[in-house]
Amino acid sequence: MERSQRRSGVGQGTGSDLPTLDSLVPVGSKPYLLAGLVGLVAIAVLDGLYLLGLRLAELTTDGSVAALNLDAEGSIACWLSVVLLLLAGQAALLLASLSRSAGYPAARVRAWLCVAALLCWMSLDEGASIHEGFKELMARLCGTRIIGDGSIYWVVPYAAALGLAGLFMFKVLRSDRPALACLLGWAVAQLLAVAAQLELILAGRWPLQIIVEEDAELAGYMLLLATLALYARGLVGQGPRVQSSSQKLGGRALVGRRHVPRPHLHAAQTAGATNGAET
Repeated sequence: MERSQRRSGVGQGTGSDLPTLDSLVPVGSKPYLLAGLVGLVAIAVLDGLYLLGLRLAELTTDGSVAALNLDAEGSIACWLSVVLLLLAGQAALLLASLSRSAGYPAARVRAWLCVAALLCWMSLDEGASIHEGFKELMARLCGTRIIGDGSIYWVVPYAAALGLAGLFMFKVLRSDRPALACLLGWAVAQLLAVAAQLELILAGRWPLQIIVEEDAELAGYMLLLATLALYARGLVGQGPRVQSSSQKLGGRALVGRRHVPRPHLHAAQTAGATNGAET
């Protein structure tokens, strides 16, 4: 009851007791702190399992425990990345809905939909390794990998798309300090992951390079999800931004009736008053 009373009219007003989408957004700070702690523990556990997998690799026939390998496709770490990106995409969809309900311009709603589509595509790509196939295709067509293993072919398009999404989010939520801090943390984590992926840092220092790259990716996805959730919390709490269209039209009609001259009515009223006086 207390939680519903703190909510604004955004996403509500249906007269039903059923929960609305905005009720999924945590209100207090404790859920975010707890989620951050769980995320850090999860990353530490994955690192431990990765190091354990390296020790157990000699007992396998292919020299690798794929489920524990941070850099392997289809591993536990890969699954966690897929889940985080999908949740972030759903959060962006929620923000599009909340922005529409709050009365923000349609351009902002469409931008959130584009961010949601990008994040959902990244989730699919992470699970299906589409970028790896694209990398090999481009290396074969161009005859060179340019830098390292050729990841530059998919890093550049992703960097451009995520850069545009990041600039949009920065512009929208720069007044929300917690969300802005998480957004900047996501940007730093992504830059660190890309630098490790392209072997610009820690080159040849295996397995430290893999650990830094994958940990930065996971931490970045967690920070991105926190960014969207924190901004959604603020959006839910601020209430509708503008009046409804019916209120606007009603206001204009009243203004029109106040200010638009009506000489024929004035003449009729004057004539009626004159006739009454003569009578």
